[in-house]
Amino acid sequence: MTFKRVMAALAGCAAVCSAVSATGFPPAASAQERTCASTPLRTERVELGEPGSWRYTFGVTWCAGNGAVLWADPETTYELHSADCAWLGNLEEYSGPLPGNAAWREFNMNGFACRRGGGVEAVNPWGEFILRPDGTYQVRSGVEADS
Repeated sequence: MTFKRVMAALAGCAAVCSAVSATGFPPAASAQERTCASTPLRTERVELGEPGSWRYTFGVTWCAGNGAVLWADPETTYELHSADCAWLGNLEEYSGPLPGNAAWREFNMNGFACRRGGGVEAVNPWGEFILRPDGTYQVRSGVEADS
């Protein structure tokens, strides 16, 4: 896929996303607007990137109480460090309780495309947190090549 096609696809996605956001879906309440009987918890930040090209950061603020994860507020940021790179957006997200237990899963995957030589290299950095009611969590992350 050429860089121009990637940019055209990104523009098309932005138009679709704008139409969806105009349908009136209510925005999720931020951690500052939600209540928590205890101090909200924060995960470490997943930081992935390619120096000089792009950077992706993902973390979660969350509340646990009464043997359950009550809510989670993910935060994803990205930075571009090269005019040869484009952010393709949040490609996949999941937020919710895991079936069959009291844990909660937060997952996010972004996309970046950068011109390399005569072609385009696309990558998908991702992060996943499994949050538990006892205040502990597991983290996994990685960068997948998009073929």
